[in-house]
Amino acid sequence: MTRKSRTQRRLPSVILALLLAGCLPGTTARAAEKLSERDRVTLTAKLRSKQVDSRLDAIKKLAQFPEPDAAKLLLKFALRDTSDQVRRAGYMALVGFKDQAAVCDLLVEQLNRQAKQLRPDPSTPLLLCVLLSSELPDVQKSSLRYVNDKLAPARDGPLFVIALADMLALRHESVDVAPLKRLAASKPMKNFAVRRSIVRALAQIDDPQAIDTLVGLLPEIDGEARADAIEYLALVTKQQLAEPADWQDWWAKNKATFQFPALFERPRTRAYENLIYGRASTYYGLPLYGRRIVFIIDSSGSMEGARIVAAKRELASAIEALKDNVSFGIVVFNSRVVVWKRELVDAVSSNKQEALRFVEKIGANDQTATYDALAAAFLVDAEAIYLLTDGAPSMGRFVQPDDIVRAISDQNRTRRESIYTIGIGPGEVGSPFEQFLESLAQQNFGLYRRVDE
Repeated sequence: MTRKSRTQRRLPSVILALLLAGCLPGTTARAAEKLSERDRVTLTAKLRSKQVDSRLDAIKKLAQFPEPDAAKLLLKFALRDTSDQVRRAGYMALVGFKDQAAVCDLLVEQLNRQAKQLRPDPSTPLLLCVLLSSELPDVQKSSLRYVNDKLAPARDGPLFVIALADMLALRHESVDVAPLKRLAASKPMKNFAVRRSIVRALAQIDDPQAIDTLVGLLPEIDGEARADAIEYLALVTKQQLAEPADWQDWWAKNKATFQFPALFERPRTRAYENLIYGRASTYYGLPLYGRRIVFIIDSSGSMEGARIVAAKRELASAIEALKDNVSFGIVVFNSRVVVWKRELVDAVSSNKQEALRFVEKIGANDQTATYDALAAAFLVDAEAIYLLTDGAPSMGRFVQPDDIVRAISDQNRTRRESIYTIGIGPGEVGSPFEQFLESLAQQNFGLYRRVDE
């Protein structure tokens, strides 16, 4: 297969820098005298020091001066430092300046200047994150204008926003609800992977404002992204509600007294035995949450007989149960891969009937090219992939299970598709084949389902 998925491109350096940017506990800039020339010289020398502790100490002192001169030093040195720890500290110092108009004007000017550069600047995502955190109306407008006008039309714009959300997810900090909420109101939110990354980032912040934001988003999102939001809400509230209006009503009545449960009190989510997303139809007991679904069915020689008959029956039932607002596709594989349609089709009656005729003709022979089938499914923009197979991979571009998991998970890092796996007669519990299917699902937002014969 020569065609490359758009997600196989290497992430630009600015996004890699963002993914490396972690977070320290927030610092709040306090009122202080203006940074003197003597302080500026002294702190500049410390920022140039080879000692990390010295540079961190300089940043700590600069955080006490919420003014443009201090911000300039942080921009010039801290955000471009070779140490992750120093970059994190510099970023958090600037977050402490987020509501200082003069500082924000400087950051907006710097952001616009960087936008004109041909080479990405590693400080760009950090600057944008600070500006998105600001409560100043003009700054909010400027930062959203950058997201909508500069990032949204860019080829790698969605990847940039995904990486930004991922950075905020790592922080687990209440202060990051505001930038995530503003990103949720931006144009890149139309992209499924962006929606999912923002929702999942909010679900990493145990703060009432995060719940407030997620509840407010429910009517605007659907499919796997809405399922993510509802699963988190159910996890922390212990409520089994399906509809956005029900969640909004419950939250309005309870947010004043709500308390987050301890981590050990939270059960495993997305369990197929306990569907929490409305009346979702199922496939081998797995919920069909997505609005854009691809079914992959193994038709290798080992599936011949009762296995292929049962698999075709289950697939036909799942297709018949799909709602009209869902679109779907089918991939059949053995030694080669057959794609039913090049694009997903709406689950209307005529398309379902055509799909059922296609499924009925599936036979079983040859070997198992699992990776090639997954790669073919990636050629369409889906939300969820359901892989049914009864044996370990035996041919294709990648054959070793670990190599397949690694390659698919890497490609899916910016696609954010759920990969559900169904193992038919997988042998002993914990067998290498079962471990492969479990790893593939766990590392790609999905679930594994064991089907014993």
